[in-house]
Amino acid sequence: MVFRAAAARSGQSDVQGASLSLHGLCKDYGSANAVRGIDLTLSPGRFLTLLGPSGSGKTTTLMMIAGFIDPSAGEIRINGRDVTELPAHKRDIGMVFQNYALFPHLTVQDNVGFALTMRGMPKRQMHEKAQDFLELVGLGGFAKRYPHQLSGGQQQRVALARALVFSPSLVLMDEPLGALDRRLRLQMQEEIKRIHEDLGITVVYVTHDQEEALTMSDDIAVMEDGVIASFASPRDTYEAPGNRFTAKFIGESNFLLGHCDSCDAGIATVTVGKSALRVVAAEPLARGQEATVFVRPERLRLADAGSGIDNAQPCELISEIYLGESCIYTVRLRDGTQLKVRRPNRGIGVPPEQIADLVVGFEPENGRILTS
Repeated sequence: MVFRAAAARSGQSDVQGASLSLHGLCKDYGSANAVRGIDLTLSPGRFLTLLGPSGSGKTTTLMMIAGFIDPSAGEIRINGRDVTELPAHKRDIGMVFQNYALFPHLTVQDNVGFALTMRGMPKRQMHEKAQDFLELVGLGGFAKRYPHQLSGGQQQRVALARALVFSPSLVLMDEPLGALDRRLRLQMQEEIKRIHEDLGITVVYVTHDQEEALTMSDDIAVMEDGVIASFASPRDTYEAPGNRFTAKFIGESNFLLGHCDSCDAGIATVTVGKSALRVVAAEPLARGQEATVFVRPERLRLADAGSGIDNAQPCELISEIYLGESCIYTVRLRDGTQLKVRRPNRGIGVPPEQIADLVVGFEPENGRILTS
């Protein structure tokens, strides 16, 4: 299957990004298949995140695009040009690494301008352009400092400016925020997304952090065992995952295994134990077909048995975890299945522990059917 990203958003003007195409891309290490036949097309100006657990092939894929690893098979095209056998330094690609890779003996300004110096730009012009990009990342007053005089977040901004200063058409980022604390990660997520939108560049970003992927991406490719398990927008990846692996990897999930009793007008009735659950079905299901009902914890509701909520099932409250803005409740159904329920702490409604006949339920549109 060829995964295709939509065109860049119409709000972007003067898009400078490159198109990217991967055709049958593979990488083998002896008998081990690190990447197994990836087909992907990315329009100019898009922000694609390769998301997956360790060993899924995401970094290997990125390094093949960069030219640091040779593919075992397949083709890489940038702006329609076959670059599969082109050396990394001739691909017009900016690269941001997790460890920053700054030169300790050079000033911030000279670190940013290094690529320009290597391209023969006069020193004065190089300093002017480097300063422009330091301003872009909010470090205009740090030009004469050295890397050891900067915080981790500031060093990552320098690395970002260095990757952008020579106006590459494609920027690759390999877990660039992994070494930062949570506050700095959130701040840098906003900065990277702002710069991407301002410049209109194409970005391919690697992470195992789902929050980063959901926050910044136009498209998310979820990788599993060297293949793309899912390719969709952040919203569709989270709200309507196409398979159980994606649903389980992205966010918290509840799964109820059953079989289809009927399917009509996009609504399936799935028998789970002794309960009949009505759930939105993206595709027709055959009577008797096995199906997994998937519901996010925040889509479940806890209420009294007489409340009339949809898909209500009697349950027992097992535990509560307080998270500040919300609580995570664990409930157990009569067949022993345990579900997670996320409930906002808004001071509205009766606390679950005070409900005698507790049920858990959800609206049909808040569940999904997974068949793979």
